[in-house]
Amino acid sequence: MSSQFAVASEDNLDLEATWALVEAFVRTTDEPGGVEKIFLDYQVQGWLYPIARKHGWSKHKLEGVFQYPDGRFSKHGMVRHVEN
Repeated sequence: MSSQFAVASEDNLDLEATWALVEAFVRTTDEPGGVEKIFLDYQVQGWLYPIARKHGWSKHKLEGVFQYPDGRFSKHGMVRHVEN
């Protein structure tokens, strides 16, 4: 069994499904036991950002979701980049 992560690309990652999963997690943040943080590569955040916009999320609302586009060391957003 390999101990390495699979390498994601825009070609092998279902971005619509991934955004649907992230969005479902984000919607639990105000519930007891809801998600507090999601760790997701910064590049993947960049791929998901336009999908979220396409689904009606405003730039202002997305500031609370992604670090993207403000840099991988930005201190806002529940979705955070972590180095592999």
